[in-house]
Amino acid sequence: ERERERERDSFGVLSDKQDKYLRFNGPQSVVSCLFCRLSRACRQSPRCELTAGVLSFPCLCLLSEPQTIKATSPLGDPRVTYNLEDGMVPETNMPVRFYLTPNREDGSASILVAEPLDYETTRNFILRVRAQNVAAVPLAAFTTVHLNITDVNDNVPFFTSSIYEASVTEGAEVGTFVTQVSSNDLDLGLNGKVTERFGIMEIQTTILYQHSETFCQYTSWFLAISQKSWERAWRLISHSVLSLSLLPSDTAYVRVFISDVNDNKPVFAQTVYEVDVDEDADVGFAILTVSANDEDEGANAKLRYQITSGNTGGVFDVEPEVGTIFIAQPLDYERNKGYKLLVLASDGKWEDYADVMVNVVNKNDEAPVFTVNEYYGSVTEELDGSPVFVLQVEDCNDHTPIFIALSQPPAPLPEDVPVGSSVARLTASDSDSGQNKEITYKILQESDILGQFSHHLVILATDHGSPALTGSTVIQLTLLDVNDNGPEFEAVYTPVVWENVAGPQLVRLNQTSTLLRAIDRDSAENGSPFYFSLPLELNHSNDFYLQDNGNGTATITALRAFDRERQKEFHLQIIMSDSGHPPKTVTNTLTITIGDENDHAHQAGEKEIFVNSHRGRMPTTVLGKIYAPDPDDWDNKTYAFEGHVPNYFLLNKRTGFLIIKENAPPGSYEFQVRVSDGVWPDAVSGVTVYVRELRDEAIYNSGSLRLAGAVQYTCPLNLDL
Repeated sequence: ERERERERDSFGVLSDKQDKYLRFNGPQSVVSCLFCRLSRACRQSPRCELTAGVLSFPCLCLLSEPQTIKATSPLGDPRVTYNLEDGMVPETNMPVRFYLTPNREDGSASILVAEPLDYETTRNFILRVRAQNVAAVPLAAFTTVHLNITDVNDNVPFFTSSIYEASVTEGAEVGTFVTQVSSNDLDLGLNGKVTERFGIMEIQTTILYQHSETFCQYTSWFLAISQKSWERAWRLISHSVLSLSLLPSDTAYVRVFISDVNDNKPVFAQTVYEVDVDEDADVGFAILTVSANDEDEGANAKLRYQITSGNTGGVFDVEPEVGTIFIAQPLDYERNKGYKLLVLASDGKWEDYADVMVNVVNKNDEAPVFTVNEYYGSVTEELDGSPVFVLQVEDCNDHTPIFIALSQPPAPLPEDVPVGSSVARLTASDSDSGQNKEITYKILQESDILGQFSHHLVILATDHGSPALTGSTVIQLTLLDVNDNGPEFEAVYTPVVWENVAGPQLVRLNQTSTLLRAIDRDSAENGSPFYFSLPLELNHSNDFYLQDNGNGTATITALRAFDRERQKEFHLQIIMSDSGHPPKTVTNTLTITIGDENDHAHQAGEKEIFVNSHRGRMPTTVLGKIYAPDPDDWDNKTYAFEGHVPNYFLLNKRTGFLIIKENAPPGSYEFQVRVSDGVWPDAVSGVTVYVRELRDEAIYNSGSLRLAGAVQYTCPLNLDL
């Protein structure tokens, strides 16, 4: 164009305009001429040296190092002005976050920050800069500047709550989950990476674990024993991971309440109490208060007292919540000179016993008794010094049988001692005479109050007087354990191995552990450690492998992937042996369930159902489940009517059971049900229900068929009626 401008300074243009009217004389036209003369002028717009740039600002920057742009004019005109275009959204400088200042030395302009930036609010800006030359008719050019805001650590990490509360029962195993706290930081990258630290106050027996990005708190056995049922707080301090001298932080408190478990038995202050009581003491008189201590708290430490034996004739009673023993019936030294009461203290789970020896003090309350009330006789006169009558005083039964102490306690008995074996020989004596001296023995009770390895026997000796008097003694028989019990699983294990998971994988026996443990009802010497193994035919099995850990536990490993549709469960025979002499070996069965994965699509099904009504009456009835065949049986399906919703039917959306309402009129009902499991495409099953009216003759002539006894369904039952 410049060359052509040099050759010519004017132009002429002819313009011919014609219409399209075809009637009469045809189309009409007109011709015009336009003459143009060119004159030289500065008509070139400036050009920006930075047509599109990317700049970075720190988010806290206010007067940082200027970012410079420059535009030049092709004609060499240095007079260029700059303007920053306003935008419509925050990312385009609305409101004003940046401004321009000209640099007159080199004709450039600097972009400066007008107010503090916030990375968390706006992370980047797109600015449009207008450069314009100074002329009669100014021309302008535009360029786009992209500003990326870089994050700085200007946000303090914070916990989602300032105080957390949790509870854990004492005695919880190591690794028991207590609570989880969470924190957040609005910064990103390393500035937003939060780690939690904890401080323990006063408790030295607590173990805290930190896992990944979350904070988990655990407790140990020592906490359950020594810090039982006390409230403590742990101070959790959150720090951002930065190489700064002062790290922003937040603080939260976790209050852990340790709930009491009834794991302590009550213990009497004394194993034997002894008290003397006058035989003429009033009924209701308190003779003694026994007390037991329980280290548990609250309801677990609430004790109840009870007299379990030795209370002949119900002479004594005890306040159940206090332990005060009082007289309930009048005492009689001549009937019973002493009592040996066995008092029980129980907290509902644990028990302890104490002996209370009550000595009845004799009082002179019994007058002599003549054999007859009146004596008759004759006497010869003048006799001197000759006896006239012989008066007799009858002996009353005023002595209680007393047991002679054994020279040594009975020898321990093996628990398999033959029936009828003699274990001890006891003898009692009575100071009375005649029938009052004859004694009959019996065992009042046989209780296992001292544990499964000892028996506590109360022996009674009763004379034949009128009234009869009874003495008692206590004998303790210790049993020697025989290894007659094999190991058992510690709990009812219900392990689940999910299908389609490639082996090997450890089998979880419960929600928290992969360890197989055993217990033994025998004594400790006939119990642990236990040894685990599989039958010989399973040692080379491709299904499961058992590893004896050598510490009384074992682990089971699934060696391959399983398919529940082929086999739903495995019955694994596990051989367990104890450490008795000789050892006892038993075989226990562990049932391993194959967990179902939704790996099969359900299909549409069809079902016909026949229902009978009589005289238009029929109760509300469950007809069965919508048929949608699916090899998977653990799917969570939902059911819904598709299209037309029948009036006389209800559908359980969760179970898929179809219910017909009462008194539905006879006829046929066809409808569809959409079955969905959230994974596979939905299937639409069809249902046809036929409601038929039974005539009276069918009811009157009907018969009943019942199966007698327990019948196991194994094949179809064909009957000819």
